[in-house]
Amino acid sequence: TAAELAPAKRMVDWAVAHQLPGGLLSEQLDPHTGAPLSVSPLTWSHAEFITTVDEYCRKAESLRRTSDGPT
Repeated sequence: TAAELAPAKRMVDWAVAHQLPGGLLSEQLDPHTGAPLSVSPLTWSHAEFITTVDEYCRKAESLRRTSDGPT
């Protein structure tokens, strides 16, 4: 259901809000300041983000087709 997808959407939105200028993703962020730590950009972070967004979009589209998902 759309409610089940909501936590995933919040995580995707969080990642987008914490990207570096130019859309780069750091390997880690400081939990207190949000400042990037360690390697940046990290290919693994980008690959996982793309995989997550792709899976989210597929599930959201499937729910839209059944009129039970986000619009």
